Amino acid sequence: MVFFALVAAGAAYFFTTTGSGYLADRLVAAAQTAEERRHPALAENLYRRALSLNDCDVRARSLLADLYEDQSRISAAEALLKKGITIFPSGTDLYLRLAALYIRAGRAEEAAKILDAADNPYVSITLSGKRPDVSGALPGGRYPTGTTFTLETGNGLRYFYEVDGEWNLYTQPVTLDEGSATVRVVAVDEDDVPSPVRTYNYTLVPKAQTAWAETGLIRCPFCGEVFRAH
Repeated sequence: MVFFALVAAGAAYFFTTTGSGYLADRLVAAAQTAEERRHPALAENLYRRALSLNDCDVRARSLLADLYEDQSRISAAEALLKKGITIFPSGTDLYLRLAALYIRAGRAEEAAKILDAADNPYVSITLSGKRPDVSGALPGGRYPTGTTFTLETGNGLRYFYEVDGEWNLYTQPVTLDEGSATVRVVAVDEDDVPSPVRTYNYTLVPKAQTAWAETGLIRCPFCGEVFRAH
């Protein structure tokens, strides 16, 4: 009796550890087959069953999120990936999947911030090595009105930029109007991995004022007198 009890206990332990993981893998494989045969409802059910056996299964969670995205169920994909990050904070791929989801949805700032928010040291280091950076941007500073904000576009990256609260895909130089302007930029690589948000501050003044400033002279806008800057 003792022998059979030990065998039963061992079998139960195998199923709850190795066995459940093995079954989850089989369910994921079956779900992928269902997707290939264009049975998305069955595939979703199988992915969910796999996650019920192993909530930390990054592969099942990522594939189910991809299925949701293909069906334009962006909110469902987002919630699934966010929950995965909460359950398994060292899952680097979950951060990258969620950031890519945001990029494809036109939410560049959120994509950058989700990678910034990774507080697991291993994940932070891994992500920093994968993220691109903004290159060739016009440095912040004082420029004449009509100056254009430019970025290098021949480097395999695409850019999203924000001026006055609206994010857009960068396709051509942006003319900066007179006054103060703040431009924020996110670079995105071919794998939809975003850079951190880079911020550039500009002061745009009439060309005459810029010329005075370059010679070290300042003209008072009220009295018209000219003074040398110290």
